Amino acid sequence: MKRWGVNIDYCFVTDAAKVHQRGMQDDGCFDISLSSDLLWKEVELCNPNLLILLGAHRPGAGL
Repeated sequence: MKRWGVNIDYCFVTDAAKVHQRGMQDDGCFDISLSSDLLWKEVELCNPNLLILLGAHRPGAGL
């Protein structure tokens, strides 16, 4: 990140898929609506200058 000139003191790095669907923890299925709600609460709390979302699309995961 330094190579790109990104100061990590002002950066929030997180996984966008946060909340598993009930009973589906082992299948990697996420509740997109609840994950989104939690993500925006974190963004409001941290108030970052830069937001980097990590994660990958998995067929059947609803992402």
